[in-house]
Amino acid sequence: MDNRPNFDDIRELIVSLAKMHGETPEQMQSPTYRLRDIIWHWDYKRASQQAEYENELFRLTESIRLHEAAMKDGDLLTANKGIMMAQMAAQNLSGFFDALMEDLRTVMRDSEKFQWPEFPDPYEVPAKYDYKGL
Repeated sequence: MDNRPNFDDIRELIVSLAKMHGETPEQMQSPTYRLRDIIWHWDYKRASQQAEYENELFRLTESIRLHEAAMKDGDLLTANKGIMMAQMAAQNLSGFFDALMEDLRTVMRDSEKFQWPEFPDPYEVPAKYDYKGL
């Protein structure tokens, strides 16, 4: 089983949940709609969330590789540039995950548009789902 995340699948999940509650993909992409009652943080105009994630992860690992290679050569200026570029890629990944968290929170929260049943206390995911995340 491949445990790597597929962010395009997650994007489609969020879009389908939004549709169930009366949101349209066009509304999710509109900057003017964002100013009303719901704010979407991921860029739903982007063709692929997966490609954005993979690009930033590549930039991070390539920047670390640059740093290590420059350090072996004693090139501190280029080594520093590698660390600086790694920090920027990490910041972009942080923003990517923060936006994902906020959009999941939006579809999870109770509001006029998004209503979920209350969890009993305690609640256990039924064994038939074979959920290994907890």
